[in-house]
Amino acid sequence: MTKSNILLPSGLYDLLPKDAEKEQKTVNNLLNYFTNFGYEQVSPPLMEFEETLLAGRGSAVAGRTFRLLDPLSQTMLAVRSDITLQVARIASNLLAGQARPLRLCYAGQILQSSDEILRSERQLTQVGIELIGSDSLQADAETMIIAVKSLEKIGVDDISIDINLPALLWQLSPEAESDADLQNRIKDAIASKNSELISELPIANSKLIAELIEVSGSLEHSITLLKKHNIEVAGEVEELVAIVKQNCPNVRLTFDPLEYRGLNYHQGISFSLFCKGLRNELGRGGRYLIDGEAATGFTLYITYLLPLLGEIKKANKILLPGNSDINIVEKLQNDGFTTLYSLSGELEKEAASLNCPYIFKEGKIEKL
Repeated sequence: MTKSNILLPSGLYDLLPKDAEKEQKTVNNLLNYFTNFGYEQVSPPLMEFEETLLAGRGSAVAGRTFRLLDPLSQTMLAVRSDITLQVARIASNLLAGQARPLRLCYAGQILQSSDEILRSERQLTQVGIELIGSDSLQADAETMIIAVKSLEKIGVDDISIDINLPALLWQLSPEAESDADLQNRIKDAIASKNSELISELPIANSKLIAELIEVSGSLEHSITLLKKHNIEVAGEVEELVAIVKQNCPNVRLTFDPLEYRGLNYHQGISFSLFCKGLRNELGRGGRYLIDGEAATGFTLYITYLLPLLGEIKKANKILLPGNSDINIVEKLQNDGFTTLYSLSGELEKEAASLNCPYIFKEGKIEKL
């Protein structure tokens, strides 16, 4: 294999030094920010036994999960395609005895066996938080506010949040519970925003669903329509929006009650994060149950954040003789330099080839 014909599997990629450093610093900055709000970091494994990772709510991500045979146990393993449910597993098992609410954060890579609409990448870096053990509306507000503020903290602005109620669609169409074909027809109509097609389907609430499609995106009209039909969650959404607006006045809020984007384990209020000029979601979040325990949280996709972030300010490089005393090296580093040892002994020549503007020669810093 020659250098010119090396290929990677579809959706997988290399990160070169500039982007790799930017990604790692972004991850560190976000985790530090989450820690300031009391979220403690956990780190689940890349793979688990298939029967564990895909049990319960994990079945929602089974369709995009890689599987392989463990040569040691001769048991099937699954590579994580999402970290949220791993964190929930840790909370409900290893941390079951800790006081609630439990606040956890995480960072790591995931691998998906198939891509999604508007997403060609299958290898993604996730960073996020999970708030476990509270079903209060304030918990939903906390995670949503931290999601927005953490993005602003790393330099992302012009953020919008699309609020969803993924369970509502199936509450309004119980006829589809055991009819896979009808479920797919409903999903297609929702995805294409085709209210006429919904009206033709054999479901009792087809008119209401069609009306919700027509007003999708509008907070005011969607909430008004849900209230008109005595859908209780409308009041919760209205209260949540008020809290978020108070704390994040610059964020744009939309409401698409029937959207069921991406992570199919969400059951209550969920949301997606967007930024103007970027087609991919920056992240997703929402409420779910794990072993009967209420939880909510969000995950950010660092892979999609990188183009939005400014260049990392680089420290000046300085080239030192290879036999330099480590105390001198560390002092230069403390003064803000990136230090390089000379491997050739020809300081000026080597510094020029490395685009290094400074050398340390005879006990002094010299600028080339």
